[in-house]
Amino acid sequence: WMGGGAGWFAHGAGIWHYNGIEWKEHYVYDVEGSSVIEIHDIWGTVPNDLYACGVIIFDDGKHGIFRGFVLHYNGKNWKEVARAQSNSQFHTIRKEQDKVYVFSGVVDPVNFDDSVEFYEVKNNQLIKIYSEKEAKINYASLYTINDKVYFTIDRDIFRYQRHQFIKSFTIENENFGYQICGRNEYDLFLRMKDGLAHYDGTDIKYLFNFPRHCFNIGKNAVLFEKEVFFCGINQESKNFIFHGILQK
Repeated sequence: WMGGGAGWFAHGAGIWHYNGIEWKEHYVYDVEGSSVIEIHDIWGTVPNDLYACGVIIFDDGKHGIFRGFVLHYNGKNWKEVARAQSNSQFHTIRKEQDKVYVFSGVVDPVNFDDSVEFYEVKNNQLIKIYSEKEAKINYASLYTINDKVYFTIDRDIFRYQRHQFIKSFTIENENFGYQICGRNEYDLFLRMKDGLAHYDGTDIKYLFNFPRHCFNIGKNAVLFEKEVFFCGINQESKNFIFHGILQK
């Protein structure tokens, strides 16, 4: 599955599906009166239970009105299941069992006092479970490790259980680039500010050093039993794929 967006006053945002031979447009999400719609993330582990999120922008003649949204696919049709009622952009969506979580950036186009928030999507409603001013933290996002959702807030990694955030671990290294992926808490890959590293729950070992501190690594690695792939982009907007092989 792949989602995208178009320019100002274009016709909705498309979601495409690849059947092993070709890509075909499967669905167009359009909202009356919108100026821009973008799909920012798609997530799912089975063919009949997928989620997508993104942002709708309405032109109010001033700064624009931003509304995050959530779509669901049941194996037959896509439909909207939730939309924010305040200025927001939904960046990442993840599911754990029957819990669906969204990471959102809250836009304040007037005072530029943006925030970051986490929501739980429940019964087609958005329940806010975390909010903090962007100026007070460096980074926040959602990740899935071994089918469990983890919340990163700066160097701290949390689980959300029984309506509270419980810290799982902290990456103390100052070069930590705030991005994680892996098979469990003792077999993690870390995006560092200057490279890629592996974390076994105790020690951090560099696997690859970036030639310059200008690489941005995609949130999701593709993990196999003995191989791993990362997508990256540098400051010149050149795309890279990093491939790691487990040594015997």
